[in-house]
Amino acid sequence: MGLKELIARGRFVIGLIVGMVLTGSVAYSANLFNTPETGYLLCVNQKTKVVTYPATQKCPSGTSRLILGAQGPQGIQGEKGELGPQGIQGPQGIPGPQGAKGEIGIAGPPGPVGPAGPQGPAGNNTTTTVIQTVTQKAYDANNILIGTVLGVSEQSLTVTINGSTISYFVSNGGIVQNTEIVFANSDCTGDRYHLAGSGGTTFSDSAIGIASIWDSTKGAPLAGSYFFGKSEGVAIDRPLTISYQYALNGVISCEAFSSGPGSDSYTINNKLKKFVPAGKTFPTSFTTPFSYRSN
Repeated sequence: MGLKELIARGRFVIGLIVGMVLTGSVAYSANLFNTPETGYLLCVNQKTKVVTYPATQKCPSGTSRLILGAQGPQGIQGEKGELGPQGIQGPQGIPGPQGAKGEIGIAGPPGPVGPAGPQGPAGNNTTTTVIQTVTQKAYDANNILIGTVLGVSEQSLTVTINGSTISYFVSNGGIVQNTEIVFANSDCTGDRYHLAGSGGTTFSDSAIGIASIWDSTKGAPLAGSYFFGKSEGVAIDRPLTISYQYALNGVISCEAFSSGPGSDSYTINNKLKKFVPAGKTFPTSFTTPFSYRSN
Protein backbone atom coordinates (compact mmCIF):
# COMPACT_ATOMS: atom_id res chain seq x y z
CA MET A 1 0.00 0.00 0.00
CA GLY A 2 1.42 3.36 -0.98
CA LEU A 3 1.73 6.43 1.20
CA LYS A 4 -0.94 8.36 -0.73
CA GLU A 5 -3.45 5.57 -0.36
CA LEU A 6 -2.72 5.28 3.38
CA ILE A 7 -3.23 9.01 3.87
CA ALA A 8 -6.51 8.90 1.90
CA ARG A 9 -7.82 6.07 3.96
CA GLY A 10 -6.83 7.89 7.16
CA ARG A 11 -8.72 10.99 6.09
CA PHE A 12 -11.78 8.87 5.39
CA VAL A 13 -11.71 7.31 8.87
CA ILE A 14 -11.21 10.67 10.56
CA GLY A 15 -14.12 12.15 8.60
CA LEU A 16 -16.31 9.24 9.49
CA ILE A 17 -15.51 9.65 13.21
CA VAL A 18 -16.15 13.40 13.12
CA GLY A 19 -19.47 12.85 11.33
CA MET A 20 -20.59 10.34 13.94
CA VAL A 21 -19.63 12.69 16.77
CA LEU A 22 -21.51 15.61 15.22
CA THR A 23 -24.57 13.48 14.49
CA GLY A 24 -24.62 12.18 18.06
CA SER A 25 -24.21 15.70 19.44
CA VAL A 26 -27.16 16.96 17.41
CA ALA A 27 -29.33 14.02 18.47
CA TYR A 28 -28.38 14.54 22.11
CA SER A 29 -28.76 18.32 22.05
CA ALA A 30 -32.22 17.98 20.48
CA ASN A 31 -33.48 17.33 23.96
CA LEU A 32 -31.70 20.27 25.60
CA PHE A 33 -34.16 23.03 24.66
CA ASN A 34 -37.71 23.65 23.50
CA THR A 35 -39.45 21.50 26.14
CA PRO A 36 -41.47 22.59 29.20
CA GLU A 37 -38.82 21.06 31.45
CA THR A 38 -35.67 22.63 29.90
CA GLY A 39 -37.15 25.86 28.55
CA TYR A 40 -37.36 27.34 25.07
CA LEU A 41 -34.50 28.86 23.04
CA LEU A 42 -35.16 32.36 21.70
CA CYS A 43 -32.81 34.50 19.62
CA VAL A 44 -32.36 38.26 20.25
CA ASN A 45 -31.06 40.35 17.35
CA GLN A 46 -28.10 42.27 18.72
CA LYS A 47 -28.90 45.37 16.65
CA THR A 48 -32.71 45.53 16.39
CA LYS A 49 -33.39 43.68 19.69
CA VAL A 50 -36.14 41.72 17.89
CA VAL A 51 -36.81 38.33 19.52
CA THR A 52 -37.39 35.30 17.28
CA TYR A 53 -38.05 31.64 17.93
CA PRO A 54 -35.83 29.49 15.66
CA ALA A 55 -37.27 26.11 16.77
CA THR A 56 -33.72 24.78 16.64
CA GLN A 57 -30.92 24.26 19.10
CA LYS A 58 -28.81 27.29 18.07
CA CYS A 59 -29.18 30.92 17.09
CA PRO A 60 -27.85 32.41 13.82
CA SER A 61 -24.89 34.75 13.87
CA GLY A 62 -25.65 38.29 14.94
CA THR A 63 -28.09 37.11 17.62
CA SER A 64 -27.82 36.20 21.27
CA ARG A 65 -29.44 33.17 22.97
CA LEU A 66 -32.26 33.67 25.50
CA ILE A 67 -33.70 30.63 27.30
CA LEU A 68 -37.14 31.12 28.86
CA GLY A 69 -39.77 28.95 30.54
CA ALA A 70 -37.54 26.37 32.15
CA GLN A 71 -39.37 24.55 34.90
CA GLY A 72 -37.89 25.25 38.32
CA PRO A 73 -37.58 22.77 41.20
CA GLN A 74 -40.76 21.85 43.07
CA GLY A 75 -41.39 24.17 45.97
CA ILE A 76 -41.91 23.04 49.54
CA GLN A 77 -45.44 22.23 50.63
CA GLY A 78 -47.30 25.23 52.03
CA GLU A 79 -48.72 25.42 55.52
CA LYS A 80 -52.18 24.04 56.20
CA GLY A 81 -54.87 26.69 55.78
CA GLU A 82 -57.08 27.88 58.58
CA LEU A 83 -60.40 26.16 59.23
CA GLY A 84 -63.23 27.90 57.41
CA PRO A 85 -66.21 29.41 59.24
CA GLN A 86 -69.01 27.14 60.38
CA GLY A 87 -71.98 27.00 58.01
CA ILE A 88 -75.35 28.40 59.03
CA GLN A 89 -77.78 26.13 60.83
CA GLY A 90 -80.20 24.31 58.57
CA PRO A 91 -83.95 24.74 58.86
CA GLN A 92 -85.81 22.92 61.58
CA GLY A 93 -86.99 19.47 60.55
CA ILE A 94 -90.63 18.47 60.45
CA PRO A 95 -91.65 17.32 63.96
CA GLY A 96 -92.61 13.75 64.64
CA PRO A 97 -96.07 12.63 65.66
CA GLN A 98 -97.52 13.88 68.92
CA GLY A 99 -96.47 11.75 71.86
CA ALA A 100 -98.79 10.15 74.34
CA LYS A 101 -100.19 12.38 77.06
CA GLY A 102 -98.24 12.08 80.28
CA GLU A 103 -99.70 11.08 83.61
CA ILE A 104 -101.32 13.69 85.82
CA GLY A 105 -98.93 14.91 88.45
CA ILE A 106 -99.31 14.35 92.16
CA ALA A 107 -101.83 16.69 93.75
CA GLY A 108 -100.49 19.22 96.20
CA PRO A 109 -101.23 19.19 99.91
CA PRO A 110 -104.81 20.08 100.93
CA GLY A 111 -105.51 23.62 102.05
CA PRO A 112 -106.27 24.62 105.63
CA VAL A 113 -109.58 23.54 107.14
CA GLY A 114 -112.18 26.29 107.04
CA PRO A 115 -114.29 27.38 110.03
CA ALA A 116 -117.22 25.21 111.05
CA GLY A 117 -120.52 26.16 109.48
CA PRO A 118 -123.79 26.70 111.41
CA GLN A 119 -125.62 23.64 112.65
CA GLY A 120 -128.19 22.39 110.21
CA PRO A 121 -131.77 21.31 110.97
CA ALA A 122 -132.46 17.99 112.62
CA GLY A 123 -132.17 15.10 110.21
CA ASN A 124 -134.46 12.18 109.58
CA ASN A 125 -131.91 9.50 110.48
CA THR A 126 -130.37 9.48 106.98
CA THR A 127 -126.71 10.16 106.17
CA THR A 128 -125.63 12.57 103.43
CA THR A 129 -122.01 12.54 102.19
CA VAL A 130 -120.61 15.67 100.54
CA ILE A 131 -117.45 15.25 98.37
CA GLN A 132 -115.37 18.37 97.76
CA THR A 133 -113.11 18.35 94.69
CA VAL A 134 -109.66 19.87 95.22
CA THR A 135 -108.29 21.77 92.22
CA GLN A 136 -105.06 23.68 91.75
CA LYS A 137 -104.33 26.91 89.96
CA ALA A 138 -100.96 27.68 88.37
CA TYR A 139 -99.40 31.17 88.63
CA ASP A 140 -96.27 32.64 87.08
CA ALA A 141 -93.46 34.53 88.87
CA ASN A 142 -95.47 37.78 88.60
CA ASN A 143 -98.50 36.16 90.29
CA ILE A 144 -100.43 36.09 86.99
CA LEU A 145 -102.91 33.23 86.72
CA ILE A 146 -101.92 30.72 84.04
CA GLY A 147 -104.83 28.28 84.33
CA THR A 148 -106.25 25.26 86.12
CA VAL A 149 -103.64 22.53 86.55
CA LEU A 150 -104.14 19.25 84.68
CA GLY A 151 -100.63 17.87 85.10
CA VAL A 152 -97.07 18.86 85.96
CA SER A 153 -93.80 17.14 84.98
CA GLU A 154 -90.14 18.08 85.07
CA GLN A 155 -90.48 19.45 81.53
CA SER A 156 -93.94 20.99 81.23
CA LEU A 157 -97.07 22.31 82.90
CA THR A 158 -100.44 21.41 81.35
CA VAL A 159 -103.42 23.64 82.18
CA THR A 160 -106.88 24.46 80.92
CA ILE A 161 -107.48 28.00 79.73
CA ASN A 162 -111.00 28.94 78.65
CA GLY A 163 -111.85 25.29 78.06
CA SER A 164 -108.73 24.50 76.02
CA THR A 165 -105.74 22.37 77.02
CA ILE A 166 -102.39 24.21 76.75
CA SER A 167 -98.87 23.25 77.89
CA TYR A 168 -95.93 25.49 78.85
CA PHE A 169 -92.27 24.62 79.39
CA VAL A 170 -91.31 24.72 83.08
CA SER A 171 -87.74 25.76 82.21
CA ASN A 172 -88.39 28.94 80.18
CA GLY A 173 -92.16 29.47 80.33
CA GLY A 174 -92.64 29.22 76.55
CA ILE A 175 -95.76 27.65 75.08
CA VAL A 176 -95.34 24.07 73.82
CA GLN A 177 -95.99 23.72 70.09
CA ASN A 178 -97.64 20.44 69.16
CA THR A 179 -97.78 20.59 65.36
CA GLU A 180 -96.43 22.35 62.26
CA ILE A 181 -98.17 24.03 59.33
CA VAL A 182 -97.51 22.41 55.94
CA PHE A 183 -98.84 22.97 52.43
CA ALA A 184 -99.96 20.31 49.96
CA ASN A 185 -97.68 21.69 47.23
CA SER A 186 -94.08 22.85 46.74
CA ASP A 187 -94.55 26.66 47.03
CA CYS A 188 -96.29 27.22 50.42
CA THR A 189 -99.53 28.51 48.90
CA GLY A 190 -103.17 27.59 49.37
CA ASP A 191 -104.82 25.92 52.37
CA ARG A 192 -102.91 25.18 55.56
CA TYR A 193 -102.62 21.55 56.69
CA HIS A 194 -101.09 19.70 59.62
CA LEU A 195 -99.53 16.24 59.67
CA ALA A 196 -102.12 13.82 61.02
CA GLY A 197 -100.03 10.71 61.53
CA SER A 198 -102.04 7.85 60.08
CA GLY A 199 -105.21 9.93 60.27
CA GLY A 200 -105.76 9.94 64.02
CA THR A 201 -104.42 13.35 65.12
CA THR A 202 -107.24 15.89 65.42
CA PHE A 203 -107.21 19.36 66.95
CA SER A 204 -110.39 20.92 68.34
CA ASP A 205 -111.62 23.75 70.58
CA SER A 206 -110.60 21.72 73.64
CA ALA A 207 -107.32 20.45 72.15
CA ILE A 208 -105.86 23.41 70.27
CA GLY A 209 -103.16 22.92 67.64
CA ILE A 210 -100.23 25.32 68.16
CA ALA A 211 -97.65 26.11 65.45
CA SER A 212 -95.29 28.91 64.44
CA ILE A 213 -92.66 29.81 61.83
CA TRP A 214 -89.19 28.91 63.14
CA ASP A 215 -86.39 31.44 62.70
CA SER A 216 -83.30 29.27 62.14
CA THR A 217 -80.88 32.18 62.66
CA LYS A 218 -82.26 33.11 66.08
CA GLY A 219 -83.15 29.56 67.12
CA ALA A 220 -86.62 30.67 68.22
CA PRO A 221 -90.14 31.14 66.79
CA LEU A 222 -90.56 34.20 64.58
CA ALA A 223 -92.30 36.96 66.53
CA GLY A 224 -95.99 37.25 65.64
CA SER A 225 -96.06 33.96 63.71
CA TYR A 226 -97.95 31.80 66.23
CA PHE A 227 -101.03 30.05 64.82
CA PHE A 228 -103.76 28.56 67.01
CA GLY A 229 -105.85 26.18 64.92
CA LYS A 230 -108.12 23.17 64.77
CA SER A 231 -108.68 20.37 62.28
CA GLU A 232 -111.35 20.57 59.63
CA GLY A 233 -112.75 17.80 57.45
CA VAL A 234 -111.41 14.30 56.96
CA ALA A 235 -107.76 13.31 56.57
CA ILE A 236 -106.37 13.16 53.03
CA ASP A 237 -103.45 11.16 51.66
CA ARG A 238 -100.24 13.13 51.85
CA PRO A 239 -98.86 14.10 48.41
CA LEU A 240 -95.31 13.11 47.56
CA THR A 241 -94.18 16.75 47.87
CA ILE A 242 -95.20 19.12 50.66
CA SER A 243 -93.71 22.44 51.78
CA TYR A 244 -93.34 24.50 54.94
CA GLN A 245 -92.25 27.99 55.88
CA TYR A 246 -89.17 28.98 57.88
CA ALA A 247 -87.30 32.25 58.52
CA LEU A 248 -83.71 33.50 58.41
CA ASN A 249 -83.09 36.78 60.26
CA GLY A 250 -86.82 37.49 60.15
CA VAL A 251 -87.21 36.87 56.40
CA ILE A 252 -89.74 34.12 55.63
CA SER A 253 -88.84 31.51 53.00
CA CYS A 254 -90.48 28.36 51.63
CA GLU A 255 -88.88 24.93 51.37
CA ALA A 256 -90.27 21.85 49.65
CA PHE A 257 -89.97 18.44 51.33
CA SER A 258 -90.22 15.24 49.32
CA SER A 259 -90.27 11.65 50.55
CA GLY A 260 -92.22 8.88 48.92
CA PRO A 261 -93.92 5.75 50.24
CA GLY A 262 -91.54 3.50 52.12
CA SER A 263 -89.60 6.26 53.88
CA ASP A 264 -89.88 6.64 57.64
CA SER A 265 -91.38 10.12 57.37
CA TYR A 266 -94.05 9.03 54.90
CA THR A 267 -94.93 5.87 56.88
CA ILE A 268 -95.48 7.81 60.10
CA ASN A 269 -97.13 10.91 58.61
CA ASN A 270 -98.99 9.72 55.52
CA LYS A 271 -102.11 11.79 56.19
CA LEU A 272 -102.89 15.52 56.24
CA LYS A 273 -105.83 17.42 57.75
CA LYS A 274 -106.88 20.94 56.88
CA PHE A 275 -105.76 23.36 59.61
CA VAL A 276 -108.02 26.40 60.16
CA PRO A 277 -107.96 29.21 62.77
CA ALA A 278 -109.48 28.17 66.08
CA GLY A 279 -110.80 31.66 66.87
CA LYS A 280 -108.89 31.68 70.15
CA THR A 281 -105.56 33.14 71.24
CA PHE A 282 -103.40 32.34 74.26
CA PRO A 283 -100.31 33.83 75.94
CA THR A 284 -97.24 32.43 74.23
CA SER A 285 -95.09 32.60 77.38
CA PHE A 286 -95.16 33.21 81.14
CA THR A 287 -92.41 34.26 83.54
CA THR A 288 -90.88 31.39 85.49
CA PRO A 289 -90.75 29.93 88.10
CA PHE A 290 -94.36 28.72 88.34
CA SER A 291 -96.27 28.21 91.60
CA TYR A 292 -99.39 26.23 92.43
CA ARG A 293 -102.25 26.85 94.87
CA SER A 294 -105.23 24.79 95.88
CA ASN A 295 -108.74 26.25 95.72
